[in-house]
Amino acid sequence: MAGALLILGQLASVTPALAQSDQLTTVGGEVAPPIEIVMGTAEGELQCLPPRARLPAEEPLTLRVRNISELPVTFVAPEFFKAADMVETTDTALDASTGGFLVPPEDEVQMVIRESPPVGEYGYACSVPGVQPTVQSSGFLILVPPPAE
Repeated sequence: MAGALLILGQLASVTPALAQSDQLTTVGGEVAPPIEIVMGTAEGELQCLPPRARLPAEEPLTLRVRNISELPVTFVAPEFFKAADMVETTDTALDASTGGFLVPPEDEVQMVIRESPPVGEYGYACSVPGVQPTVQSSGFLILVPPPAE
C-alpha cells in the first residue's frame, strides 16, 4: 500500500496541463519545448498523466514519455503521430502499425517533432502489453493555436 501511495504521489506531482523539463531541444533553430506524459501505477492500476495535455499546434516540440512503473508500458497515439512531422526518437522506434512504442520500466522515450499536428484533439493510450487501456490510462493530446504575438 505504501508503494502505491508513493507512485500516486509521484503521478500527482505532475502538473495538470503540462509537465516541462529544463532540457531544451532546437529544431531548425527554433526551440522545441518539452511536453511530458508520465505513466505509473496507483493501487495496482496503470495511470497516465495528464489526461488532457495541451500542446502548441504546428510548432516544434519534444514529447517525453516517462514510465515510472516497474512494468513495460506501451504508449500509442496513432492519429497524432500520423499527422506529426517527426525528426527523431531516442532509444526506440515508432511502430507504424500501432502508432506507438514501448517504454521500458523506469525509463523514458523522447521524440523530437519538427512540426506538431494541426489544431484538434488526438487520443492517446497507455497499456501493459496484452492488456486493454482503461479510462485512467488514456487521454488526449490537445493541439492549440500558438499564442498571438
